[in-house]
Amino acid sequence: SYEGHIEVQCFSRKFKNSVTLNEKHAIFLSQPFYLSDPGYLSIKSYTSLLVKILRVLSSKYEKVFVKFHPNDYSELISQISVKAIPNIELIEGKYIFENILNRLSAKYIISFNSNALLTSFGSNRTTIWYYKFLSQQCKIDFEYLDNIISENNGIIIEDFEQI
Repeated sequence: SYEGHIEVQCFSRKFKNSVTLNEKHAIFLSQPFYLSDPGYLSIKSYTSLLVKILRVLSSKYEKVFVKFHPNDYSELISQISVKAIPNIELIEGKYIFENILNRLSAKYIISFNSNALLTSFGSNRTTIWYYKFLSQQCKIDFEYLDNIISENNGIIIEDFEQI
């Protein structure tokens, strides 16, 4: 929609990467859907989904940086931390993603649905969107993003077989 184009133009900016982008590195951005109203997922379901996704990503990429959302519960972060998933590097602290992006080597930025994915369109990275397998309601709620994502060379993933 036209409104979506305005949003992307306002938030997208050109980033100067201070590191070389690595095709074997990815960034995963958490999105606390268990806090949504109505909640798309319980915290237990979200934690389970996150572990499953991170295990798949860790087998696909040599390094996966994980940036938790500032509103994520500390118990969720602790549960992910103790899983000791290989190739995962947790980004500690509540940084604004756009302020640390240029220091991360990852070619791919992955999340369910995040403003940080929209603002990353100008970073020469590939954005990968997972919102279609959260719930049927998410598919409906975020459908307006489909054209914006494809126009900016993003990738929409609909199930685990595509990861």
